[in-house]
Formats: sequence, C-alpha cells, structure tokens
Amino acid sequence: MRGEFSPEEKELVKTLESTELPEGMVTWLDKSGPRPSQDSLNRVKAATMAKIKTDKRESFRRFIGVRTAAAVLVLVLVTTLAIGPQKVLAGLENLLRYVPGFGVQNIKGQTFLATTRPVIVQSGNKRLEVLGLFCDGKDTGLHIKAANVWNDIKPEDFRAKPYLVDEHGEKYTDWGYSLSRGGNGPVEGYFSYGPLRRNPDYVKLIIPGHEDLTARLPLKGPDSLPQLSELGTSDAAKGIVISAMPELRDNGMVVNLVFNENAFKVEGLGSYPAKDTLPVLKDSQGKQYQVVKNNTSNLHFAIHEPKIEEIESTGMTLTIPTLMVKEKGEAEAKVPVPDGGQVVTLGKKVDLGRYELKVTKVQKVADHLRVYVSPGKNDFGILTRFDLAAKGGGLSWHSKHDEQLGQMQYFEVKLADISGKDTVTFVFQNPRVRVDGPWELKFNKAMNFTSVEERN
Repeated sequence: MRGEFSPEEKELVKTLESTELPEGMVTWLDKSGPRPSQDSLNRVKAATMAKIKTDKRESFRRFIGVRTAAAVLVLVLVTTLAIGPQKVLAGLENLLRYVPGFGVQNIKGQTFLATTRPVIVQSGNKRLEVLGLFCDGKDTGLHIKAANVWNDIKPEDFRAKPYLVDEHGEKYTDWGYSLSRGGNGPVEGYFSYGPLRRNPDYVKLIIPGHEDLTARLPLKGPDSLPQLSELGTSDAAKGIVISAMPELRDNGMVVNLVFNENAFKVEGLGSYPAKDTLPVLKDSQGKQYQVVKNNTSNLHFAIHEPKIEEIESTGMTLTIPTLMVKEKGEAEAKVPVPDGGQVVTLGKKVDLGRYELKVTKVQKVADHLRVYVSPGKNDFGILTRFDLAAKGGGLSWHSKHDEQLGQMQYFEVKLADISGKDTVTFVFQNPRVRVDGPWELKFNKAMNFTSVEERN
C-alpha cells in the first residue's frame, strides 16, 4: 500500500527523528544497506518536515527553528546519500538549492523566490548589506547587515524596522526579527514577513528615517539558484564532516561552513594563540590569503581583485587544522580552602563527559583561591577548558592556559565568593575540546557575487 513506509524508509525516518531536529544531526553511514528511491526520499522529507511545521506568526524563534531544521534535514540527506548512487544525488539536486544569506534550502515548486546575490547600498557613512531574501510561499525571510543605521537595538527602543514594498505597491511589515551586534560593529538581523503575493519580480527594502538606503531586490525562481553540485566540497576527519560553500565577492572570498553537529557544537576554528591551528586558504601556486574575519560559520579572506575564472582554472584549497567544540558533561569536586598560603595536594579525578579531569592541588594566592587542574584527552580530542560554578552560590573566576595546546592549567576564584567556608564544591560543565584534523577542502567553483548592485 502506497501510504505505508517501506522498511528502508522507516529506517531513514528513525535516523532523522533521532536527531531531535533542529538541534542535532546524525550521519547515516551504512554503506552496505539499501538506498531509498527518489520517491522514498520525497516522502520521508515530507513526513519529517511535517513534524516541525508551525504557525510563523507566533514567534520569530519558531521561524528560525523551521529554517534551521530544514538545513539540518538537508545535511542529513546529503551526508547520507553522498556515498550512494550518483543517480540519487542527481535527483536530490533538483530539490536542494543554495540561497544567498540562508544556505541550502529545500525548494518546493516554482513559487519559491529569492535574491541570487547580495545587494549593497551605501550613503555617506551608512551602509546596508542585503545578504539574502527568499519567499517559499508561506513566509518571507530577510538577512541583512547595517552599519551606522541603528544606535540602539533593544526591543523596547527599536523603532526603525525595515519593511518591504513589492512591484505592485503592496507593503509588508515584519512578523518578527532577531538582531545582534559585535561591539561597535554593524548590526546583523534576520526578519520574517508574510508571503509575497502575485510573484513579484522585485521588492524594495525601506528603513524608516533612512530612505537613502532603499534597496531594490530583484527576485528569481529556483532555476536561477545554484544546485547541490555547485556548492563546493566536503571533507571528514575524526567523524566530523565539514562542508564548504565559497562565495566570491568584491572585497574578497567568503567561505560558508556547515558541520555535522550532533553530540557536540563547533565553537571555533583554530586554538588561540597557536597560529598553526588557524584556517589557511591557498591557491594552486601556494600563495596564502589572510583571514580578515573568522566567526566559525563563515570565513572572510582578503583576495585583491578576485576573479572567478582564476579559481575555476587553478582551484584553491582551504585547510582547517583544528576545531574547538563544546560537548555535554558535568562533574563535581569538593576542594578544601587552606588556612594559609601553603599548597595542598589533592589528586582528585572526575569524569567530565568523555574526558578525565584531575584536580591536583589548591592554594591561597592573595585574595583568590587557586585550583590547579590537569585536563585529559582521548582519541577524539583534548580537553582544554570548561564552564565553572560553585554549588550553592555565585562565582566569579578566571583561568590560565598553556600556549601550546590551550589546556587550562589552573583557575582562580575570589575568596569573597566563598567567605567563611572551609570547603567548596565546584561544578564543572560543558567541556571544551580541541579536535585536530586536518580538514582539506579543495574547490574550483564559487558562487560569483562580485560586482553586486551598489549605490553611493
């Protein structure tokens, strides 16, 4: 009966459900097992996505959740089928496209509209970067960066929210948004709107009070978006798969990265301050390009006057020597508080997740209690640090790390936080682990976003 799942389909559904979408991902690598047909793939995707459908109007958090879940599902299928028959991958390419500003998306029907490249508008010292906009018939997503536009992004003070006007004059105000800013840098934002009606050829993005930054955003259908085979490349080490999707822009190259996170979360590329662990981009002649921005999910390299033809003819290699990941785990250790400045040897051992952590000695240093630790390692990685709390009270603390592996040597807490106690129970949480690869990602293709529309 066509309404029932086959055993192969049930196994794939079980694998997908075990990821607890949208937070995790399981890579199915049973090379000897059967491969689902394209029809099975479509049905499994529909069944899985049905589990996470929500009313987008309720909150922007759910809007982001659906987008993330779709991306996770895509990655599960890609890594699952990458070792399968090429004809299955060929069928999958028709469903998956790269949407600028949002990554890989599941395309359903010709009603899907999106910008095909970033759009930049600059006026004086103000700058608006529209990284991407798409509409899937149910909602519209917008991803932007703005410099010198919003001084205060607190929800209660955020008034100049961008809105859309389509070619027919219909106005769309936001359903919700999420904003972030690093220091005094540009504001990055994700906005959700209602679905665009009557398939407009373009929309205008307008920010009240900053009409000089109005951006005209041409919209194209799914056939104008890159297919799976155009996205770049992947590599695996230590059970971690990294997929790289390069974009060529006027100010250099941006390489978007996606990780098969499941029992861990990637928090950084490289182990500071060891420079030999940082990502390196080289061309076929061995020339190395400097990283100007590294925020884990994408890397920005300075390439002077980049040309897509040169990349296609010679190719480039991105090497990622080391990842820093956060795993799950918690442990406790009771430590004495010495009366004087003498060193008290402890020799305690606890299991913090998959790693052994030794608490070796303790002493008073000025107005702090110093606790020496020796983090362990296993075949996967090296424990470097962790979150710290004290049982039964708040805690302020800092730590010292060695410069070779970045492992914590000791941490210090203020004696005022543990005043009057002869012992204190520390709680160690969320182990941070250094994982050495390397991952080598070779590519001779890139999304060509040079010469974007720009106005001064």
